[in-house]
Amino acid sequence: MGHEVVSTVTATIAFGMLAQVIAVRTRIPSILILMLFGMALGPSLLGWVQPDVFGDQFTTYVTLAVAVVLFEGGLSLSLANYRAISGPVQRMVFYGVPLTLFGGAVAAHYIADLSWNTSFLFGALIIVTGPTVIMPLLRRIRITHNPAALLRWEAVLNDPIGAILAVVLLGAIAQPEGATAFAVKELVIRLAVGIVVGGAGGYLLARLMRWRPPRTEEEIELASLIVLAAAVAFYGVAEQIAPESGIMSATVAGLFVGAGDPPYLNEIKRFKGQLTIFIVSMLFILLAAKLPLAGLKQLAEPGLYLLLVVMFVIRPIVAFVATIHSDFNWREKLFVGLVAPRGIIAASVAGYFGLVLLAQDNAEGFTLEVLVFIIIIGTVTWAGLFAKPLAWLLQIGRSNPPGVLIISAGPLARGIAIVLKREAVPVMLVDRSWKQVYKAREEGIDAYGGTALNPDFLESLGLEDTGAFWALTANDEVNTLASQIGRRLLGAGRTFQAHGDASGSVAEHFSESAGEHLFGESFSVVRADARLRGGGIEVVAIDKEKEIPLPESFEPLFTVDNGRTVLFEGDEMPESGRFVGLMRKETETT
Repeated sequence: MGHEVVSTVTATIAFGMLAQVIAVRTRIPSILILMLFGMALGPSLLGWVQPDVFGDQFTTYVTLAVAVVLFEGGLSLSLANYRAISGPVQRMVFYGVPLTLFGGAVAAHYIADLSWNTSFLFGALIIVTGPTVIMPLLRRIRITHNPAALLRWEAVLNDPIGAILAVVLLGAIAQPEGATAFAVKELVIRLAVGIVVGGAGGYLLARLMRWRPPRTEEEIELASLIVLAAAVAFYGVAEQIAPESGIMSATVAGLFVGAGDPPYLNEIKRFKGQLTIFIVSMLFILLAAKLPLAGLKQLAEPGLYLLLVVMFVIRPIVAFVATIHSDFNWREKLFVGLVAPRGIIAASVAGYFGLVLLAQDNAEGFTLEVLVFIIIIGTVTWAGLFAKPLAWLLQIGRSNPPGVLIISAGPLARGIAIVLKREAVPVMLVDRSWKQVYKAREEGIDAYGGTALNPDFLESLGLEDTGAFWALTANDEVNTLASQIGRRLLGAGRTFQAHGDASGSVAEHFSESAGEHLFGESFSVVRADARLRGGGIEVVAIDKEKEIPLPESFEPLFTVDNGRTVLFEGDEMPESGRFVGLMRKETETT
């Protein structure tokens, strides 16, 4: 038995990481590769992965893993960001969630012949779209702001909401028939315990992190581990008080920690995100390995009909209701209605529910799990293959959005951002220094604290309006490393890095894998910051025909034209236009 456990764990980890590598290289959603690996490695085919070797504890392991994954999902559900979202996103939550729940339940009951209890579990599970699939998809197809923002926020918001709703429903139907009052009482107790333990624990943890923030890299890494330990502790405490309340507690705790916005939250999210990838890779292969291929064949026909109803009936209705009375055009509404891939959370929770129902001698547990997997396979395959052609056909693709993402919130970056905002150019600042971030926010600039070396963090900001990546710190190494991330997110022709330090060779800090020169080879962030003392960033309009020259005290950096930035090509500058640059004091000498 010990040898079989080691073999199963080894194969699961190895092929789970291999699936992630293949997904990154090929841009195929990792969930599809993990599913194929799991089914191929399971007892039905190769037999390299044997989930049954974990015995009765397998459900416990899955539950704990799902709790950690949902804690990470709760971290992304920021209440501060929720207050800033648009009407369509709110309607997607308040109307889309119940429509999907009831629509999915009705479809599952009449098409797959599931009981109403299990049908409502199915409806709750297909609410979750999942950022792990949506974010890479949006980066690849780059569509207009409205549908991109709606899909992104729907994934972030509905991920924990759908999971919590499903857990609540599972608790309600787990009680024996005829014990309705007892079931309601137990449900209320589990909800209360989960919310109280998770809410209180998450709130106190966030306050503790703000009261005593980490100050060194070692402390930041330790803080990430402490947060992980706290998430597991919240789960364990809730389970001791009321069984089946641990998952609720972990999700709510993540929500409160994220809403508390403690220092270095993005670094913690990065660690949790990496851990989640590792856990989900193992979890998904193990769950897929448990699926008998014979059962998949048996449910293929009703699963296909159910998939078609979910994709082409329920989802378009939800999209129409969410976008009614909005500035979405019909093309954007149609795209949102046809693209809604389900993700890792749906698969993980479905696998957990299947195990719980089977443990209660409910044969529909297997059917529920298989049907949800069919929905995941169908929606992810459809989105992966047809989202980009659909965006092209509907003419909602964006080849060159106007926004600028600046890596720095220092004086130079803030000065440029103020001018860009005044010129109607979308701009965001990113800096690890919360002091600089708070200064930028006080000046009305969209600024975010975090590391630019984390692509997941940058993607979470929403880059649908961003067409240029400017690394503008005083550290050449950071600029180079950040530019490598920028090339992955936006492409080579949109990524630029400035020379940070005034000393040393310019060429040694640039490489083919990083960004192009920003503001010319002779420009230096350190020297520019020095020149800003007593000066500022200003816009100067030059018209050659009217013989209006550039002031001698003005150092042009780029031009703005109709809400877009235009960088100079080499040392050549346009003869006319609205120039943005450094305006020095007249008494300053160069």
